[in-house]
Parts: sequence; structure tokens; C-alpha cells
Amino acid sequence: MSKPVEFTSYPLSASLTRRIVSYLNIYRMIITLLLSVAFFGGLVETNEAAGFPLLAKIVLVIYLLFAASHLFSARRRTANFFNLATYSLATDTVLLCLLVITLAGVTGGIGILLVFTSSLAAVLLPLRVALLLASVASLTMIGTALWHYDPLSTSAASVLQSGLYGTTAMISAVIANLV
Repeated sequence: MSKPVEFTSYPLSASLTRRIVSYLNIYRMIITLLLSVAFFGGLVETNEAAGFPLLAKIVLVIYLLFAASHLFSARRRTANFFNLATYSLATDTVLLCLLVITLAGVTGGIGILLVFTSSLAAVLLPLRVALLLASVASLTMIGTALWHYDPLSTSAASVLQSGLYGTTAMISAVIANLV
């Protein structure tokens, strides 16, 4: 008889989780700094009609503070890295979803960050939690594209692109967990 597959346990050991969370915090800080420089430097378009630039500024400042706090909180030896990974990846998903909504949809490139976050969540977290985060990312990308879709003036390319990003996020989460 084959051993049943466990979908609710953490797939990695504590020491490996700690090392990956440390690398994740450095990655998050670099990405947040690059996004902030791009947005505050005027390199990123926002949806001016909906009043999203203010929300984008708030989300980016919160994301920057979040990245800095997690960069230093992971250095503590007493930190529970399983909980730290769960909370940080869930917050990453929520903040990146808010950035997809506020910064010109999926075509701005934030969608690929959500795909990467979904894959990384599947490596560090139980599969059920990782699939929850991947589905939130997928629904946000598809919902944002549908919200901004106007059949009279735009093509369906953004809707197709968001569907592909959503599908990729879900499939990459499953494959990353299996690997």
C-alpha cells in the first residue's frame, strides 16, 4: 500500500526554510526598492481616472516598510521561520495584488512577480496554503483585466495575458511543490 500524500505539512526542514526566507527578504527589499524608484521616478503609468496614484504610493510605502522590517526580523535566532514564511508570502501576495490593481494592470509586469511569489510559496509552505495564495493572485490578475476591459476601444490581449499569468501561477505552484 502506498503512503498517502500530506498536503498540510511544511515541505522543507527548518534550517533550509530559514536560509530561503533570508534570501527571500533580500529579494523582496531589492524588488521593493526598484518598484519605488520606478514609480516615484515617473517611469510607471497609473490609472489616473480612478484615483489610484495615491493608493499606489501608500501601498509602495507600506511594502517598503514591510520589506525592511522582515529583512531585520529574519536575523533573530528565535524567529519561527515557518510562520515568518507564511505571513511574509501572504503579505507579499496581497501587496503585489494591490499593486497590480493600482499600477496599470498586468501589462505593467507585476504579474510575473505574483507568479514567482506563488512558486516560492509552494516551495516553502504547505500545498493548500500555496494554492490559496496562487488562486488569490490569479483571480486578482484576471479580475483586474476584466475590470479595465473595454470591448469598444481595446483588444482582448490584456485579458488573455492575465489569464495566462493566472494559469501559470497555479501550475507553477503545483510543479514547484512537487519538485
